[in-house]
Amino acid sequence: MMNNTQVQQSNSKTYTLNDLFDSNFFIIPDYQRGYSWETEHLEDLVKDIENISRLENSHYTGTIVATLHNVLPNTYELVDGQQRLTTLVILLSEIYHSDPLQFKEIESLFLVRGSLGNERTVFTPNKETRDCFEQAIINRNVTLPSIKSHEAILNAQSFFKKWLLQGDAKLIYYTIVKKLNFLFFTPSYNKEIGIMFEVINNRGKQLSELEKIKNFFIYYSTIFDKNKLRDDINLRWADIQKNLSLAHRTSNDDENAFLRNCYLVYFATSKDKSWYVYDECKVEFDVKNDDPLQGDISVAKMRGFVEFLANASLHYAWFFNNRYLLASYSGDLKDELYKCIKYLKCQPVFASIMPLYLSIMTRLDKPEQVVRMLELLEIVNMRLYVLPDVFRRSDSKQADLFGFAYEFYNDQGWNSETDPAITAYGSIQIEGDIFEWLYHNLAQITYTFCSSDKFIDNLFLDDTEQFNFYQWQGVRYFLACYEEEIKNKRAKRSFNIERILSGKKSVGENFNDQLSLEHIWASKNREDEFPTYFHTKRRLGNFVLCGLSSNISLSNSDIPNKIELLTANNKVGDGALDMLQISELSKILDIVTGEMTDYKRQTKNYWRDMAIKICDKREELFLNFALKRWRLPNEKIQKRS
Repeated sequence: MMNNTQVQQSNSKTYTLNDLFDSNFFIIPDYQRGYSWETEHLEDLVKDIENISRLENSHYTGTIVATLHNVLPNTYELVDGQQRLTTLVILLSEIYHSDPLQFKEIESLFLVRGSLGNERTVFTPNKETRDCFEQAIINRNVTLPSIKSHEAILNAQSFFKKWLLQGDAKLIYYTIVKKLNFLFFTPSYNKEIGIMFEVINNRGKQLSELEKIKNFFIYYSTIFDKNKLRDDINLRWADIQKNLSLAHRTSNDDENAFLRNCYLVYFATSKDKSWYVYDECKVEFDVKNDDPLQGDISVAKMRGFVEFLANASLHYAWFFNNRYLLASYSGDLKDELYKCIKYLKCQPVFASIMPLYLSIMTRLDKPEQVVRMLELLEIVNMRLYVLPDVFRRSDSKQADLFGFAYEFYNDQGWNSETDPAITAYGSIQIEGDIFEWLYHNLAQITYTFCSSDKFIDNLFLDDTEQFNFYQWQGVRYFLACYEEEIKNKRAKRSFNIERILSGKKSVGENFNDQLSLEHIWASKNREDEFPTYFHTKRRLGNFVLCGLSSNISLSNSDIPNKIELLTANNKVGDGALDMLQISELSKILDIVTGEMTDYKRQTKNYWRDMAIKICDKREELFLNFALKRWRLPNEKIQKRS
């Protein structure tokens, strides 16, 4: 908070928007966030304008904080109020283009000013927003958004265009330029700007930690006159935002998670500190420390972190939108890399391995090693975090994995010949380079906490266990991998495992494109004798993956009828999936029925034993498949029967 002396030494006065823009230009510094108002904020502004238009007097609307530009005449750099001013300029542009003759004064006052050949935009957003703003708002060109601030600009433009069709544009214009009053505050000292930067960065519309970091880095480079650093940050941040947009990870929570993962790899393995990256960076890069030597060290580290963020954002885009990899990666082993990332993305949880993924992907100079590491990472994640009940806490041993990610990235030149090492678990001597170090550590930690016996135990339901495999987060991934295996092995056909990620919104009317988890012995079938929580109804062998059909889930018929219904729907309509695990299920039913000829009547025990036999046979297939599919290197396993 500023004291009274500072306020007195600063210039403040209320202005209408018309007065504020008369002969003045405004620039948003690059350390400010991009445009971020959403529809709810636009609706609030519209309500304010409509209410004020009915008042006789002008209305105080807010405070604008700005400093005079040190080079350009009549130009102010906005410190606070940029979101509201940007929105009002977008609205004024829409009013102007609704009737250029009637509102011709808007162009020179708020949009573009200057003689022919020397035109200059009156209002200039920060670098990340500038191109989209000038193309869409000033030049009226069709523009496709690549980052979320662009989406916000185009959303505001569309919103106001629709609103003006319903309202009185002349009255709206008069209200905006004559009846909105702003307190215009111009601090006298740069130190005040630093204080305001901190305050403004932590109020108003919540910024993500990633946005705060960008603002702080630009601010740091500005006050220390590191122009090259500022340009580099702006350039790479455009890549970061584009890639996060391609990854469909642009919410504050998404950006915060991305930043935490990057911090764990680049700076420290502390999970606690990773929740406060902005605060940690303010300590790491102290703006009060003006020692030139320390400044050079800070600039190098800051530049390195921004470069890592940019590269990591690309690998994030490949992970969450891995078809983008096929379009943007031209290195070796593209198909193998795509396949590895596809499996990781389809796993239901990946928070514990994401720093490792980002760390491994920095070594694409050795693609064959990267593919090898990612294949192991999928096994590690499956056995430690996807399987039910390996760890009681979902974040158990995360610190170890984060440590591996940090060491792999920051000690890339390690070699056992110069620095002998053993694995973190099992005291096994490691021979080779940093890839071998990571490979053996990942294999050893997995074997330590999920041996092959424990692996099997977690897929088999004891009589005393209360678990229900219908609620296992990994069941769809497991059955999809099984389907892929039997399709490849028996029918020499491919199966797109990414189908398990499709929801109702993405498949439209073709429900066969959405994979559904179905009971074989319906949970409500013969419920009086065998309640929904009956042991066999909860076993892994009682579930099958099939194309969704509107009537399957409503069937509580006996097992033969249910399997007949599943089989009928398996090959119905265009694009039917023809899941082989359903065809296999029909064959298992025939075998089981043949084994039950000594039952004289179809009593309740008959149906119970039929379900048990079906589950036994399917789980034998499942367990042998799982041991092969997620086997650790050099792990000795025996076929289960």
